[in-house]
Amino acid sequence: MRMTLVVCSLAASVAFAQAAKPGLVVAPLEVDPAPVLTKSELAFRNAFFDVVDRKSGAYVASKPEAEAALTKTARQDFRESDESLSKFAEKAHTLYALHAWMQTGPKKTLVLTGRAVRDDGKLMKSATVTCAMGAKPVDTVKALTEELLSQLDIGSYPT
Repeated sequence: MRMTLVVCSLAASVAFAQAAKPGLVVAPLEVDPAPVLTKSELAFRNAFFDVVDRKSGAYVASKPEAEAALTKTARQDFRESDESLSKFAEKAHTLYALHAWMQTGPKKTLVLTGRAVRDDGKLMKSATVTCAMGAKPVDTVKALTEELLSQLDIGSYPT
């Protein structure tokens, strides 16, 4: 009996010690039209989402959940409006929304800009990262996404 009580107490302590992750919905990656990017836009979007899902430190809403929230969000001018991003988070039942866009820069570079907004409209952080495009552009997108997430530090946001 005493052993069971100690094990239950220990398990409860471990569960309590694990911090909750902030909820995050991810808008589809915008890829500015450019000949080198157009063919690979879907691969870039998938790579971006997969890295965010694995490395953001947040609970990330699934793609179907994000798509459902997207259809319920009237304004989708995410690049210009923190309010539309906050509505997106609200429709997805998450505390935060992430939007990012990618474009080609000078001298064969890729530029990834992103920002996280809370469901009440507060801009949490924004960042821009640049990297020379490697032989495999999808790998460059993954590396850029990891750097962007490092700068945004979403896992440290309040839950």
